[in-house]
Amino acid sequence: MFDVKTEKSEMKHKSNSKKIWKPMQNTLDDALKVSSPSWPLQNTVAVNPFWFRRSEKFEDVVVGLSKVIHHGVYMPLDYYADRYSKGDISENAVRSSLERLRKKDTHLPEDLEEFLTRSHHDAISRQKFQSLSDFLDERMGISVSKTLSNETAKYAAAYLDSKQALAGFPWRDQGFLAGWFEASKYDQSIQVQGLKPLNQSLVKISSRKAADVIKEIFEHLDISDAHCQLLLLQRLAVSVLGWMSQFRYVEWQKGLGYATNSGAEAADLLAVRLIYEFALYDSYKSVAGDALERWKSQALNFSSDLMSTASHVPLEIVWQNAFEESYQIRLARSINTTNEVANNSVDAQIAFCIDVRSEMIRRNIEAADPRISTIGFAGFFGIAMDYKKIDEHEAGHRCPVLLTPAVTVHESAKGNRVGDISSKVTRKLTLSYFKALRKAPMSSFAYVEMLGILALRPMLSKTWRSVFGSMSSFKVPGRFRSEKYVPDISSCSVADGAPLGVAERSTRAAGILKHMGLRSGFAPVVVIAGHGSHTTNNAFGSALDCGACGGHAGDINARVLVDLLNDQSVRSGLKEHGINLPDETLFVAAVHETVTDEVYFLDSDSLPTRHQAIIRRLKSSLRAASDSTRLERQTSRSRFMISNPRERSLNWSEVRPEWGLAGNACFVVAPRSRTKGVNLGSRSFLHDYDYSKDDGYQTLELIMTAPMVVTNWINLQYFASTVAPEIYGAGNKVIHNLVNESGVLEGNGGDLRVGLPLQSVHDGSQFVHEPLRLSVVIEAPREALEAIIAKHTTVRELVDNEWLYLMQINREENTIYVRRPGGEYVMVTE
Repeated sequence: MFDVKTEKSEMKHKSNSKKIWKPMQNTLDDALKVSSPSWPLQNTVAVNPFWFRRSEKFEDVVVGLSKVIHHGVYMPLDYYADRYSKGDISENAVRSSLERLRKKDTHLPEDLEEFLTRSHHDAISRQKFQSLSDFLDERMGISVSKTLSNETAKYAAAYLDSKQALAGFPWRDQGFLAGWFEASKYDQSIQVQGLKPLNQSLVKISSRKAADVIKEIFEHLDISDAHCQLLLLQRLAVSVLGWMSQFRYVEWQKGLGYATNSGAEAADLLAVRLIYEFALYDSYKSVAGDALERWKSQALNFSSDLMSTASHVPLEIVWQNAFEESYQIRLARSINTTNEVANNSVDAQIAFCIDVRSEMIRRNIEAADPRISTIGFAGFFGIAMDYKKIDEHEAGHRCPVLLTPAVTVHESAKGNRVGDISSKVTRKLTLSYFKALRKAPMSSFAYVEMLGILALRPMLSKTWRSVFGSMSSFKVPGRFRSEKYVPDISSCSVADGAPLGVAERSTRAAGILKHMGLRSGFAPVVVIAGHGSHTTNNAFGSALDCGACGGHAGDINARVLVDLLNDQSVRSGLKEHGINLPDETLFVAAVHETVTDEVYFLDSDSLPTRHQAIIRRLKSSLRAASDSTRLERQTSRSRFMISNPRERSLNWSEVRPEWGLAGNACFVVAPRSRTKGVNLGSRSFLHDYDYSKDDGYQTLELIMTAPMVVTNWINLQYFASTVAPEIYGAGNKVIHNLVNESGVLEGNGGDLRVGLPLQSVHDGSQFVHEPLRLSVVIEAPREALEAIIAKHTTVRELVDNEWLYLMQINREENTIYVRRPGGEYVMVTE
């Protein structure tokens, strides 16, 4: 029975229905932008968590988000004050940042001393928009917000299960929202929390589509203000951000045309979370109506106040800009601005991934042996492919997730030995059977007793290798070996399944070499070195592999390119593209193992005799460079890293096998002479590029639309995992539990965690990653840069909205400029 007040409200809902319906889809779409896709742990890649907000200004997004995530998207003021006192942030940079941001917010102080004083004494509490469950938690001392998020999460986990559970979610063939409505008929969970049975609230919702459901609920709540609706939906989306990111991943895969085994849509998940919020409202309406009205009034007033103060810039943003400008000054000072001529008379050229970990070993290799030159290129080496292993049902994508694979390559047994193929498949099926057996309700109790003894030998073997890791030989780690199975380039096919002919292979090979800057001057040995991380008991192991290879190691891509370039028919075809490969030039596949910093040659036993002398000398130089790199790497981030990296790679209990891409801060796109011999602290992505050899700036366009975007994703994942680890970080590795075998929970429940574990950015005492937006330094004519920015919306959004900084090396002037939004170039000075 409705009271008079409620009946009037219901009439008001009906009269407002047209008013709020028109913008609802837009509001829903805007709310979903708080989340980005998150890839499964098997092939995780770094993701910019703000990707869908890139059309907005960076400072507007981070200021707005802080209201709904209840955490600043920047470091605390005392962090910046400490960096200022140490000289990491210069006084001139603070003045410059103040001057620029005062154009947007005149409330900021003009005087530096006033700014420093206000920074020291600023104790203003940040505004926080509260959902109803947040409000009741705070005012009534309950803990219902976590409960409702957990209820939503349990259904998301069940729906996204990919046959890991023996008893699957019965309604997976339907959309998530439709399946949830079916399941909710049998679920009494929220009654344990003292709420009304869910079905009593659900009878008031007639719709079964997400936007319609959300529209109805807002009508019942009597909230017609579009901005208030947006804030509430954003806050609820953040409460299940991890699962939202998994739904976004399914949508992303569908958008690229991949087949998925789920009909997950992020809007459905948000609708379900809002339904639980409405059920809470419905339960408290008769017993705490005044509290609900206070919440609604607070929410509407918050929305109104926020709109009026939207242009206010927190002091932390001023400091953040100054922090980044100070780094850019140091970076510009370190880059060689003299036009040196590269030495083409070398015995070997080694192409590494642009990954920041490659910067250190490239520098040490060139210092160890001047007869070796190194090249930086995206680690998938231009081979955008699907790779189908013999014992896997689906092919893995071995290219940046922003790209759709152009070719498919299959694995084959060496010599096409059928027995080897069948034994590998049989072994995998057997392991899958026992893996499923341990999950069964009855057999799981006897699993360890019956079969546990079989695990003793490998357990002792792993323990022995962990304890005596320093005694390990230089044998290629098992994950990179190809004793029996190799990629078969003869199986190359395009998207429609048609074989890739010699002419097409030659064309693709020519394009790759041109983009790498290798059109002539080939050394006798050219090494294509992918990279990967060899770790043990590490759920986030793929996060240390090659992001350009779709979260896999780069050894397969290296092998495919080497086989392609060593093929005589392809070499003959290259001549038609103006590339003459000398007969004595041999391409060799290798992998840079990033825990130990060893560079391993793959298939070195089959190399021609005439190259053995160079290979032996090359291996000796690489070993010396690896020794130097390991020594330097120990103190590159933290004094707490143990001295023996071989132990770290084999230690079951090691939570920090390596620092990965921590510290990344810049991306240099220029000839190697600009950075050769310069210690960039393993913080720079390095892509070799000479615009004078780039016809029509095609390579530059490719770099700015692909590698630059990928490095932005990596940079902002590390940024977010540092400034807001509670929201955008994966939490503590020590208490992780795998769910769906594709994500982690921190503890035994709650939302799925996204981003990087705390141990990836923090050494237990302090953060080792400096959260700086990426500074992209490109040596190219200004008009070429501006033409590409004008042509590509995504590039323009990233640059003009300052999700990254674009800096230009002016070859004629030998000076460096930073581009401001709109196209103004300002010289970088002290």
